[in-house]
Amino acid sequence: KVGDSLSADDSYLSIMNRDGHQLGPYDFLADTIAYYGPSLADDSVAAQIGLSSIAVFDPFWAPAPPCEPNETPLQCEYRIRQPSVAMVLYGPNDVRSMTTEIYHQQMLRIVDESLALGVIPVLMTFSVDPDDELWWQSLEFNLALADIAEARGVPLINLWAAARFLPAYGLDEDKVHLLQSGFAALNYTTGHEAFYGVSLQNLLAIRTLDEIRRLLVADAQ
Repeated sequence: KVGDSLSADDSYLSIMNRDGHQLGPYDFLADTIAYYGPSLADDSVAAQIGLSSIAVFDPFWAPAPPCEPNETPLQCEYRIRQPSVAMVLYGPNDVRSMTTEIYHQQMLRIVDESLALGVIPVLMTFSVDPDDELWWQSLEFNLALADIAEARGVPLINLWAAARFLPAYGLDEDKVHLLQSGFAALNYTTGHEAFYGVSLQNLLAIRTLDEIRRLLVADAQ
């Protein structure tokens, strides 16, 4: 995982490493959850509270150990994990501290560095409340992600579009973080993905990982 507090949250993807999932109509995702779940057992150095698309390239944010001197959080995480896929989510905090141009530049840098190391970066747009004072700039940030995904040919999960149909757009009371269901494991037996932002976020991310895993397996054969 590469991102800020929305990615660092244990309820996002790391929950795949737990037992007791109730997948309901999505039981076909069980193999993918079992495949990727163990790799999410440990916290990601590149997913921290307060981390931005700029700070992920700042060695100051790379804890030692396990990171080496002058190593960035992104470099450190990729060296330690040797991942095949990176789920990348920045935006809700970045939009409050940088311009669209800088955000585009930083996200493109993350994508390019990932690809150079053989890592598939999966970008994700972020949900925004229309009443947010940074609504229009947030839309520009999300459009920048779409442009980067198209330019580099990498996967894009449009959480922004999917969350339009959720109560409060899937957002918690602070209108930045996504609302959690409170369950200790994945639960899709009663349509939680239509009410809770994190449940929808996990479903979209795991569904994308499922597509990637199937394609990689097919290529290997």
